[in-house]
Amino acid sequence: MATIGSAINGVQLKFGVGVDLELDASLLAALEQIIRPDLTTTGTALELYVSSISETGSAHSSTSRHYPPARKALDISRINGKRMSLFYESDALVQEVTKNLQDRFELQLPARRENFGPYLQKKLGAVFAPPSIVQAHRSHIHFSVN
Repeated sequence: MATIGSAINGVQLKFGVGVDLELDASLLAALEQIIRPDLTTTGTALELYVSSISETGSAHSSTSRHYPPARKALDISRINGKRMSLFYESDALVQEVTKNLQDRFELQLPARRENFGPYLQKKLGAVFAPPSIVQAHRSHIHFSVN
């Protein structure tokens, strides 16, 4: 297990209420590779909001990779305070950062497993788009590792 801090590579992280900061070490290693200030070409300082890692009483099923002992999943639902559910379609910065995060996560082999969000819907590198998965992940990015 590892503990996620308040910043990765200079990008500030905020956490939702009740988010447990312990996660699988391979997930943290993947995040350290993809979360960087150059997620945007504008030079804008970034802040990512982590809405879920492993918390009890969440909306995730008990078999989710979020739950202990796995702790192999993480959700990001806001960029610079802007909710993806409200701003993904209309805000260029939210779109750019989302696209870059999801594209970079796809390169995290062999660790990457699920890469669901408003931009991509992939599982183990293949397009994975059941309607329930697509709908559920329009509001946030979900990353999980093997």
